[in-house]
Amino acid sequence: MLFMVFSIRVGPSLLNQCFPKSTFVPKVAGLICQLLPLGLFYLVLAISGVSWASLEDSGWTYPRQASTGPMGLWTTYSAADVHWPTVLATMPAMPSLVLMSVMCTLMGALAITDAFPSGPDGDPAPMETLNFDTELVTVGASSMLLGLTGGNVNFHKFSVIQLRLDGGTHRIAVLMIALFAGGLFVSGVPIGQLIPKWFLAGLFVNTGMHFVKGTLFSYRSMPRFDWRGWKLPSSQGIIGPSCVLFAVFFSPAKAILFGLVLSITFFLSSSAAASPVINVVSGDRVVSRSKRPCWEMRVLRREGDRILLLYLQGQLFFGSTQQLVAALAATAVDDHVRFIIISLARVPHIDPSAARHLKAASEKLKKRGCEVIFCRMNREVFSILSAAKVVAAPDPDLVKHLQNLRWKSTPMSPKPSKRISRPASPELGPWTNKRLLRPASKGSSLGERTPDACADLRAVPPLDFTIVLAETPAVGGQSRNADEPVAPNSEMFSPQSSTKDPGSLEEAAHEARPDAFCHETDALDYCDERLVAEFCYSCESHAATLEPYMLAFRAAVHTGLRLPEWAFEDMNGLPRGMMLQLQKFCDVHVGLPAWTKISDTMDLKGALCFVLKGSVSVIQHVPLSDDSSLVNAELHGFSFRQGKRLLKRYPPGHVAGKDYFFNTHSGQVIDQELEPKIDVSSKLGPPAEIWVLRLEMWDRMPLELKATMTEMLCAQFADDIQHSRLQEH
Repeated sequence: MLFMVFSIRVGPSLLNQCFPKSTFVPKVAGLICQLLPLGLFYLVLAISGVSWASLEDSGWTYPRQASTGPMGLWTTYSAADVHWPTVLATMPAMPSLVLMSVMCTLMGALAITDAFPSGPDGDPAPMETLNFDTELVTVGASSMLLGLTGGNVNFHKFSVIQLRLDGGTHRIAVLMIALFAGGLFVSGVPIGQLIPKWFLAGLFVNTGMHFVKGTLFSYRSMPRFDWRGWKLPSSQGIIGPSCVLFAVFFSPAKAILFGLVLSITFFLSSSAAASPVINVVSGDRVVSRSKRPCWEMRVLRREGDRILLLYLQGQLFFGSTQQLVAALAATAVDDHVRFIIISLARVPHIDPSAARHLKAASEKLKKRGCEVIFCRMNREVFSILSAAKVVAAPDPDLVKHLQNLRWKSTPMSPKPSKRISRPASPELGPWTNKRLLRPASKGSSLGERTPDACADLRAVPPLDFTIVLAETPAVGGQSRNADEPVAPNSEMFSPQSSTKDPGSLEEAAHEARPDAFCHETDALDYCDERLVAEFCYSCESHAATLEPYMLAFRAAVHTGLRLPEWAFEDMNGLPRGMMLQLQKFCDVHVGLPAWTKISDTMDLKGALCFVLKGSVSVIQHVPLSDDSSLVNAELHGFSFRQGKRLLKRYPPGHVAGKDYFFNTHSGQVIDQELEPKIDVSSKLGPPAEIWVLRLEMWDRMPLELKATMTEMLCAQFADDIQHSRLQEH
């Protein structure tokens, strides 16, 4: 036996050294070295004249016992011959045997893939990834067949793995081995007496030496960790040697179970020590994809650090959630953070124990004035958080998305807009109203936040947008008297201009604040709106520093009013009356419902879309891979909007389609399929009013009007780029 082990381990290298230029020797060296001791044994028997009977009596070979064929098990015995107590006594050991068979199969498959990255010659798909499920099914089917025909389930890997290691390069060799072994099995020829016991023992010893060597030195392929200046091997390296020692003193089945428990322990320990938070972004450095004017962006830049956006990854259980809870408690330690947004896009599952930890942490933060908001979760995660009462008031859009898991393409039933309550806020300094075409009307800059101003927080009544618009200067420089009632047929209150009652803003205080949203940008929209309402529009002193067009924009966004032409002009530095001139060259579309596909129904082809009511979404179509295994939450993050990506949402006072307008006008379009699509958004009070300015009408415009519009478009383009640097991606 020792000579056979030596021949197997050293013989192939010696033959390769003797015949270095031969291509045939490396293919058969392993097989020759395995059969050489057996051939020498037969030769000694022939010379010495020792009979097989004497070898059997002395224990060198197995007893001579003929087989009755595959059906002998069913023809010789009956169900009455079964000793059922023995069968029941062996049942507890069956799970360990099944686990051992599974692990041996996987180890054999991994041994082939590690040594041979591609399949052998004759393989129809040599570069195809090995399917472990198929391997396990094949082994299970063969084991069932052997068991039903009276065979013994042995280590099947000796044939295929050793064939590849010995130099076998074609699938026909595997087929020949299967046919040869199957023929012997079906024929019933007794071959046990012809194989000496030391031959099988040598094969097992060689395999055991190979396994022990790989196990003892497995730490070399694992990273080391530093402990008090000592470079120690990875803790994973002790699993294999521990299993070997356990198998020596106990049984292989118990050793496998011990290794499994040890691996699970190390995994849970390392997972509990790792934080699931992969990124933290402050609200002053990230905003939603909804475009906001510069005066609101400055407020968010100044007050946005009250918002924190946390991105999580991996499965959450009680161990990893402890790290998350500690991070949440640390972020709100100074009572300055008002909103914590948790993105669960890359969290495929949450353990119920982790959900209970999150619920306790959320309740503690709410008592300190900090709201915890969850977003971008799949159906399973949402169900677990809802059952644990972590999510109690999900956004209605999230609920509707969870019903069918796709982006809505048909209009949903209209719902009243959510109105934000008027919290107290610090005083603001005067506003700088810089114009591209004329001097500023107010000279000082936006004031900084002071401790005294923050300390003096008092509740003030909400702004009456009707009075604000009534005080707005009319076209031509004439002012409207504040005591004069606004005519119902005026341009500010046309039948298409409003769908909501401005006087019902107090109802927002009684509405449930949502704690879960579809996407990060929806959660940021909600939090940004709360900050803007508090620190930009809530105080009476703010109304004195804000210009009329700013309050008109607020009315259009917050209550669904139509943005008057003069407000559009003042927002973008246009001379008064310019929109009336522009309207002659535009296609005016009033009352466009939500989810209207403007790009498809109106055939824009590089046209500009001026938004005066509602909002529009600029959407990019993202091609999805045909391989569904590559598109999952772990790689790309879960999303309800499969195949679509929101680039930006434009409120009233903005122009959509500027980039493609300039590219089309200059002839620099790379591919028309890359053009983003423009749809009417369901946010900001639809239906929408859109003015579409096409390229052919642009060419007919007077040069003076073109120059003014070009300046305005360039200014908006620069503002879009500035917003894109901060918007959530």
